[in-house]
Amino acid sequence: MWDQYGAGRLLSRNRLIFYHHRLVMEYFLSYFHRLPTGLKVLDAGCGDGFFLEHLRNLGFTDIHGIDASQPFVDICRSKGLDVGQGSVYLLPGDGAFDAVLCCEVLEHLDDPALALQRMAGALHGGGFIFITVPIASSLQQRWRRMMRGETALGQLRQIDETHLHVFSVKRLRALAERAGLQVTSVWVGSNSFPGDDLMKRHGMTALAHWLQRRTLHGTCGDCLAMVLTKGR
Repeated sequence: MWDQYGAGRLLSRNRLIFYHHRLVMEYFLSYFHRLPTGLKVLDAGCGDGFFLEHLRNLGFTDIHGIDASQPFVDICRSKGLDVGQGSVYLLPGDGAFDAVLCCEVLEHLDDPALALQRMAGALHGGGFIFITVPIASSLQQRWRRMMRGETALGQLRQIDETHLHVFSVKRLRALAERAGLQVTSVWVGSNSFPGDDLMKRHGMTALAHWLQRRTLHGTCGDCLAMVLTKGR
């Protein structure tokens, strides 16, 4: 299934054109640009290498990735990235990495709790996991559930039919604690709201994005980023 998925998806394009992805990217860059570039980083579920490319552009050199989709692996290798085909469930528990990326991955997995445990095992003491997941907590998504009877999972599956889970800050925090990880940073962004699409259709995209970025920022949103640290 993942080979077929990788052959038909333009992940980097989506992350460049959709506003909520651009907000996540801003947060990612603001977090990593302050860190030492000698960190050994693994991107678990790296897709076509979008985040690895940005780390490389920031000056990181010891960066690696795995993905279940061979087409994605081939794309990464064509970019000169050190990526192999593999499963997050089979990560070695040798504590070899300073940081693990898990960007837009957990929601696709049948056992995200086990995946987090495996990622924790790949970290040495004091290492961290940088996670992003889509959530359905914006005012627009809540309004649609109330007015149209949609479910949060149904809304996420409209974006990608392979989504299996709906996360929240509370649920992701609970999974982290079960894996022996400490939550050290939480970011919620991209609060789309009722009427957002109408404004964009009438040439008010800039205003819609301004409101999306600033309305109830940090409490309501469609994307969540969390940093989880492993104890020493």
